[in-house]
Amino acid sequence: MLLGAASGTIAGSAGVGLVSVLTALGMPEDKAAIYQTRLQAGEFFVMAEVPSDRSGEFQFLLETAGGEEIHTIETTLARSCSGQCNSPEDLSPEVRAHLSAEAQSTFIERYNVVLNEKSDEFTAEQAAWETIHQQYDEDENGVWSKAKVTSLRSELKIKN
Repeated sequence: MLLGAASGTIAGSAGVGLVSVLTALGMPEDKAAIYQTRLQAGEFFVMAEVPSDRSGEFQFLLETAGGEEIHTIETTLARSCSGQCNSPEDLSPEVRAHLSAEAQSTFIERYNVVLNEKSDEFTAEQAAWETIHQQYDEDENGVWSKAKVTSLRSELKIKN
């Protein structure tokens, strides 16, 4: 995943959520905060999940491409759901922690629609996070909970 000025799909956030995601993966909080600051300053952060038997190959590729700091961790990234999501309890704790109850319902609904259409969990997860970003704002704790306000003009149909 490439996280730039836009948010990522790990936890749906490149702001406050990035620190919590990285610390959940085992990174010290002070180091995660530095990455968040650099990202907010316009730099890039690349995170890749690769097969363990090819990690050396990918590390070499990143180094030769100019990667400044490369860290390897032996953990699998959490997925939103494994297959169809029937309730918030089906969401991974990492995802559930970043969504209000209303946002969880929105996420699950969009995830299931795309999963049924595409039969691809990764694509369904991306679509669900896009919907969250379109319909909600993130609060100061990194939780997507504030329904976005749309302008009255876009809500009204003006008759000619």
